[in-house]
Amino acid sequence: MQQHGPKLAAARRMIEVEIRVLDELLPQLDERLVKVAELIMYCKGKVLVVGSGTSRYIAERFAHLAACCKLPVFFLHPCDALHGSSGAINKDDVLLAISKGGETSEVNEIAKIAKTKGAVVLALTGNEKSSLVTLSDYVIVIDSEGADPYGVLACGSSLAHAAVTDAICAVILAETGLNLKEFAEQHPRGAVGLRLRKGGEVI
Repeated sequence: MQQHGPKLAAARRMIEVEIRVLDELLPQLDERLVKVAELIMYCKGKVLVVGSGTSRYIAERFAHLAACCKLPVFFLHPCDALHGSSGAINKDDVLLAISKGGETSEVNEIAKIAKTKGAVVLALTGNEKSSLVTLSDYVIVIDSEGADPYGVLACGSSLAHAAVTDAICAVILAETGLNLKEFAEQHPRGAVGLRLRKGGEVI
């Protein structure tokens, strides 16, 4: 067991870094997060979430969670969008772009298309001086400096962005008052669905 000491130490250091990242995230949250959540909640059209690389999976995760909250939120694949599916973006829509560096060309090009069509563009990024920020109407900037191994492996920064999108969901739940019966309507299967229902009735 002793031979694994250095490996376990490395693993624990990573968790310690991520704990620090989440702890430092709290004072960074302000009224901008609430504004972004409100724009998503009260969007007259649909909400499209885009991200590339690791941010793609944070975008997909948020789209799923928001849909569970009964909102018309969908993930838009950044490459497919530039090969025709950006046609799904309309003037009444909201685009949420997630990009740590804010310089992902595909994501920024989609943001430009959305702006041209009159959609509201939101950004979640770690770079307040990025091109994505200049393209966006409302921005949440999260500083997660030192969170990622070698500064490139998006570990702690992705965790921070996931936590921010979770916080947006918390605002949505607080505002809409979504109850378990409503949640069960769109989640009838899986372990969650079984827990919510008993003999066809919501617990």
